[in-house]
Amino acid sequence: MGPFWERDDAGRSVSLRVVAADRLSRPLSRYRDRLRAFGPGHVIVEAMITDNHGITNRAALVVSGSDRPRLSAVYVDELFEE
Repeated sequence: MGPFWERDDAGRSVSLRVVAADRLSRPLSRYRDRLRAFGPGHVIVEAMITDNHGITNRAALVVSGSDRPRLSAVYVDELFEE
């Protein structure tokens, strides 16, 4: 499955992609060791949400389970640019 990306009419956008802990974007790299600690069967989904007004949120979502996916952890980085 490839990355997902969507933008609305107001310019807000969201993207999702499945990544390994070693492939996290730079803003989330400080959580790399914590994310590596999750065992097999966990998937890391990196989300990037922008509002078109200077705020960018990035999150590493740790998901487990295939039949009934469950969110195990969330690590967030927020950037505000004027």
